[in-house]
Order: sequence, then structure tokens, then C-alpha cells
Amino acid sequence: MFCLLNINNLSFLFILVYTEISAEDFSYTLQATKRATIVGETTSGGAHPTGQFDVGQGFLAFIPHSRSISPITKTDWEGTGVIPDVQVPADQALQKAIELIVDAKSK
Repeated sequence: MFCLLNINNLSFLFILVYTEISAEDFSYTLQATKRATIVGETTSGGAHPTGQFDVGQGFLAFIPHSRSISPITKTDWEGTGVIPDVQVPADQALQKAIELIVDAKSK
């Protein structure tokens, strides 16, 4: 889960630890391109979507079938998660972003 807040051309993206794949990709890209300040918790680190493959006798294998590699960082967030620019617990992310906006506007 994520939420993008843009006030006076200052962008803040809130992320939660259980944010995965598409939202992580969006967060990672905005962070790498310096288009938003990421505020919140480190995400779960699921960068490689998986597919189910029947391996017989009632067993399934979940095997990654793609990767999202940033042309800027030359890597992804698999296993590490998207690490926020400002790390705070999810329930404090909005308040922290407001503080950052007020501070930025006063400069």
C-alpha cells in the first residue's frame, strides 16, 4: 500500500512494510529519479513476480518469471525492500511528511 502526496511541487510517498511488487516498483522508481521523498517503513522486498508451476504429486513451485531492473541503479529491491529516505513507523509517516513540507516551505 502506498500514498503519494504532492504539495507545492514537493512529493512525498508513504510506504508500508507490506507494500509489494507494483507499489514497490513505483516507490523505487520515484526514489531513484529523485522525484519524491519516500517516508515510512522499508517494504517487504518482493521485486520478482512469481508464477505457480505444477511439479507433480500435488506440489507447486513458485518460480520468479521476471525482474524490474532500474536503469539508474542497475539493480532492484529484491530481498532488501525499498528503504525510505525518512524511516518512521507507518502510523507516523503522514505527520513526518507534514513536518518535512513545513520545513521545506520555510527555507
